[in-house]
Amino acid sequence: MFGNKEVSYVTGCACCKDNGITVVGTVKDFSTLAPLSGMSVSIDMNGTGVSDGTGLFKASIPAATQVVIQVTDPSGKYIAAVKVSDLPATYRGTLYAEIKMIKAAAPVTVNPSVDNALSISADPQNLDQVLLSFLSQPTLSPIWQEISTASQYK
Repeated sequence: MFGNKEVSYVTGCACCKDNGITVVGTVKDFSTLAPLSGMSVSIDMNGTGVSDGTGLFKASIPAATQVVIQVTDPSGKYIAAVKVSDLPATYRGTLYAEIKMIKAAAPVTVNPSVDNALSISADPQNLDQVLLSFLSQPTLSPIWQEISTASQYK
């Protein structure tokens, strides 16, 4: 009698759309503050990006109350860095972060063909000097007795 009527439900509008958070940051050397390019950047464990030639990275993520940024160096020259930012539940917009990377220490190698004794003596060639001063401590006298007894049977 009145014709067909169409009913639509509004589930959201463009003006109220949750655009989440944009994370913008730079990766720098801790000591020199020089920008680091080619670093792997992971935000909230969602995918991986790479810092550009100026150390800059940028990503958009869903709204969250905590953002975890992890940066690793594929070359292994720097140790991994993690930055955690706590945000209010209503926060929307841009989060700026600066990640400072610390250089990894050079690996230690031990040559088995070289005597690798560590000396705390003033005379590194005289290991007995250190042993005697260490073992002459009153609390170490039982150890000293065992070593003295053992050295008699050499």
